[in-house]
Amino acid sequence: MEKLSVNYRDNTFGPDIADECVLRAVIGADGLALSVRRKYGKTQLLQTWAYAADQSENALRRILNKTEMPAWPFESVELLYFTPIATIAPKRMFDPSLAGDYLHTLKENINGKAEYEALNQMDMTAIWANDTRLTTIGDYFFPKAKTLAYTVGLLEAFQKFSDKNDVAVCVHFRPSHIQLAAFERGSLLFFNTFLYEKPSDVLYFTLLVYDQFHLKPNDAPLFISGELLPDAEIYRQYERFIKNIRFLGASPLMGVPDTLAPHLYLDQTLFL
Repeated sequence: MEKLSVNYRDNTFGPDIADECVLRAVIGADGLALSVRRKYGKTQLLQTWAYAADQSENALRRILNKTEMPAWPFESVELLYFTPIATIAPKRMFDPSLAGDYLHTLKENINGKAEYEALNQMDMTAIWANDTRLTTIGDYFFPKAKTLAYTVGLLEAFQKFSDKNDVAVCVHFRPSHIQLAAFERGSLLFFNTFLYEKPSDVLYFTLLVYDQFHLKPNDAPLFISGELLPDAEIYRQYERFIKNIRFLGASPLMGVPDTLAPHLYLDQTLFL
């Protein structure tokens, strides 16, 4: 069953101002986030839900059927699809005709078309496949939406906030997945997505990245974004092993209460 975890709505928001606003939906295998912002002003709405991956299609349809917003005349609509099927390849070695082969090393059966985009500042290419079961739902509810490349936006955000460090590890939390990246002097060394069930899973995957690239937990900072707060068990476990932990310094959305830290809704600030 889906769980509503963030529910902010400006008391003046309604269909009468939709044509002055941009609606963004981040649709994923484990959760949905909706935001509405005036084109040149305040955020009107921010809502996030979590659900089990095996219930994603039904949960998405239930949530979107309950809201009238898909029918409102928004100035524009943006869709980002979180996919755990994503990887990177050195730009100089990437062969577009073999894009699907890179993804098959992650999962044998991929329910989606391989897509890719160059990460010029990192000398890498991002490769991913959006799940067609989710894109079908997105196309149905938001037929005129512009699709943005979630993986590209996330990696660019990671680099932006870690590039002042010789080495850094970044981790983005979703309801049941983490996305981990490692950087050295702004160059992307590693990126992968992991399914987790308990805090010890997260700690294991994170320290594995430190170990694989011979990074010292006492020196290399860990940048955190997504659905994690300092009182969480995984944060306390991180503190036992990693000396320098920082929440990603994402820019806040205008109008969102200060009680909601910007790193929690990084998804909604990608490409802004």
